Amino acid sequence: MSEALQTQLQFDVDKYIKNSKKVDISDIDLSEAARYPVTDEEIRALTYMCDIESHTIVYLRAILNTCAIEDPQTTSFLSCWAYEEFFHGHTLRRFLDAVGAPVSATRTVEVQQATSFKSGSKNWDRRSYAASLRISMGLT
Repeated sequence: MSEALQTQLQFDVDKYIKNSKKVDISDIDLSEAARYPVTDEEIRALTYMCDIESHTIVYLRAILNTCAIEDPQTTSFLSCWAYEEFFHGHTLRRFLDAVGAPVSATRTVEVQQATSFKSGSKNWDRRSYAASLRISMGLT
């Protein structure tokens, strides 16, 4: 890889850490959300997105069981990434609650238990991932 391309591909983790923050919806009145109808398909898609954002911690656990934890830049990035993703899921859950489609507070655990992915497993295979997606999308 050329030096110019390497320079373009470099990620400024310090800049990312400096700018990392939770999503801010303080300017949105969620009590008004129920006034706007949301279709079943939209609820399913938003629930799926909530699942993906909320499951970051599960993926993070798997990543940190690898040699990635030995790289300070990687662990710095992953720490901020997990923080941001948690709040994305939290915000989607708040919106779904506001439109009358509440998501269980224990949904992350429920989705994990409904798949073949078990706590402590280090082998996240394609079938387990596909099963998780089907469950989170309500296709099973």
